[in-house]
Amino acid sequence: MHRTLKRSLLTFSAVVFLALHPTTPVAEEASGMAEILAQIQMIPHDPNPLGIFPAQLIRLKEYKAPFPLRQYKSLDGTPLAAAMAVHQDGKLHPGVVLAHGFTETKNQKYIVELSALPHQNGWHVLAIDFRGHGDSRKLSQAPITFGWKEADDILAGARFLRDEAKATSIATLGFSMGGRSVVKAMINDRGQLLHAGISLSGPIR
Repeated sequence: MHRTLKRSLLTFSAVVFLALHPTTPVAEEASGMAEILAQIQMIPHDPNPLGIFPAQLIRLKEYKAPFPLRQYKSLDGTPLAAAMAVHQDGKLHPGVVLAHGFTETKNQKYIVELSALPHQNGWHVLAIDFRGHGDSRKLSQAPITFGWKEADDILAGARFLRDEAKATSIATLGFSMGGRSVVKAMINDRGQLLHAGISLSGPIR
């Protein structure tokens, strides 16, 4: 009984599939592929200067004072963009470097809003754009390395924040690829510059 029912369901599924996806002659299919390839070649090579998915454009937000846009150089000399807020009250404050995920930017709504939270609680804050992302994409053609060189971007950002803000200590917080970069940065740093780090949803491999 079960075998008969299973065969009937498979036969029905096959009929539905063939009805919805009729066979196409090879020559006609090749012609269709050539047309698709021709259309792809007409697409601009880099239509999105920020290097992020179009769906994420609606989740962007601008920084407000006291977060001026800054530039610094990674450990290999790659110029990078960032937004930084530094307390000017003459008191000692810790600092934190925030790192976004793959195909994102420091201007993601969640990064902008998160940046304000530690600053309001007495932290110097540096929100960075990794190489190949956001405003850093406009400064160089350095490729995305999925955590390898991005770890250096974080370490250089921590050094920049320490020197500019005279931070008493530096922590870092990263999301997704940024989280993976945080782990690699802390391993490479060996406790010399980074005092704490949090990786959120960072792939290990």
